[in-house]
Amino acid sequence: ATVADQQSVPAMLSGALPRIRARLPTLAAAEQRVARFLIEEPAEGVRLPVKQLAARIGVSDATVIRAVQA
Repeated sequence: ATVADQQSVPAMLSGALPRIRARLPTLAAAEQRVARFLIEEPAEGVRLPVKQLAARIGVSDATVIRAVQA
């Protein structure tokens, strides 16, 4: 990734992170794991394909999709 790409990640998530934090208590346990990962590792979370993100967190692909749609 280029330096410009790396700098744009926080900007891409600046609006999403507060929403993720606000919804965290309403999510199922596995979805909370996805949300916590995105909060703690936002740059990694936006770059990984769903399948790799799911494997890294230890949840199903469907759980990742549900968590990001919540």
